[in-house]
Amino acid sequence: MYSFGVIAWEVYTGRPPFTHSPERGFVRDDVFPRLPPHVPPTFANLTLACLSADPDQRPTFDQVRACG
Repeated sequence: MYSFGVIAWEVYTGRPPFTHSPERGFVRDDVFPRLPPHVPPTFANLTLACLSADPDQRPTFDQVRACG
C-alpha cells in the first residue's frame, strides 16, 4: 500500500518523492508527503493513509477500491 500512496502522490504533484545523487544516495523531497491544497480531501486522506509509517494503519486494497 505504501507504493500505491507514493504513486498517487506523484500523480498529484507531478514529481517523484525521492531523488538520487551519487554523493547523497536517495533523498526524500522536502514536501513529501504533503499534498497540494487543490487535492480533494478524500483523495488526500486516502493517499496519506497509504503512506503511514505504521503498516498496520495503512488501508487494504479492498478499502481503497471501496473509495472509488
